[in-house]
Amino acid sequence: MQHDILKFIDSPDVREFNKNTAFTPAQQVILVSRSEKTTIFEKIEMLEYLLNTYTEEEFGEDSIIFDCIWDRCMSFYENTKHMVQMWKDILAEREVQDGSIYVARFEERAFFHERGDEEHYFSSYENAYAYMKEEKEEYLDIEKRHGKPIPMVGFIMRVVLDEDVCDIYWFDNDLNLVKVSGREERYALSEEVRIEPFDHFIFHLPLPFHVGDILKMETLKNEPVYGVVYYEWNEPKNPILVSMYMWLDCYWEEKKKYDFMDDAPILSLTYATDEDLKTLSEEESYKLRLLSKARKKEIDFYELLLDRNIPI
Repeated sequence: MQHDILKFIDSPDVREFNKNTAFTPAQQVILVSRSEKTTIFEKIEMLEYLLNTYTEEEFGEDSIIFDCIWDRCMSFYENTKHMVQMWKDILAEREVQDGSIYVARFEERAFFHERGDEEHYFSSYENAYAYMKEEKEEYLDIEKRHGKPIPMVGFIMRVVLDEDVCDIYWFDNDLNLVKVSGREERYALSEEVRIEPFDHFIFHLPLPFHVGDILKMETLKNEPVYGVVYYEWNEPKNPILVSMYMWLDCYWEEKKKYDFMDDAPILSLTYATDEDLKTLSEEESYKLRLLSKARKKEIDFYELLLDRNIPI
């Protein structure tokens, strides 16, 4: 495997914009951990490469921010070592026959958050995965008949009986294992020492987007959502304002109102193309274009709120 950090930046637009950015090893760890388009095995290999190539002093810990109010227990280098080992342990225990049960879901991404009762129970990881493969084959047949792809997402939970704890294995549309998460007890090395999840660490990532741009957000578990940039993505002077999420203007057609979203992961954002906007209803596409014009000051916000038929 070529150890190219750009592979782990999911957004092609953000990747291209940062192709010459000199990320520190610590920043690279964060990018790797947040990728949803690479497998867990690729992530482990890249993280082990970083740990074996750079010393703790070379890791660039001062280039990242610990985004929690409590004190952490170890250096980011040591934390990364423990997280990688945790991932490897979770993977190794997939096939352990200790009386655990395996809960599987694999279904259309569009309905994933609406259907909480589509879970199936198995005595082994192997059987749970076989079920997911069968589901995927059925949907491939449906795709052939309808002539368009149906994005899927799924997981297997390994539930430890009588303890109400579980490990989770996340799969993408092609049944690639892209993420794992461990039960709470895995994070506690002792009563005083705790491993921090990677998403507790952030840094300011430069982005190519500007006020008025219409963006598409698409993640592992969510259908595409569209919004409009309403502030310039400059590095804050106050570190407490650094974030890896962007706020966007949006239009919720079902509510017939303008709104905003405050949780768009920046690594999932791309420019919305004309083809993207054609997949939306005429109303939503029109409202997003109006928002874009208003944010670019090509029309007055008063005109937008009057909801006149403004040509775009």
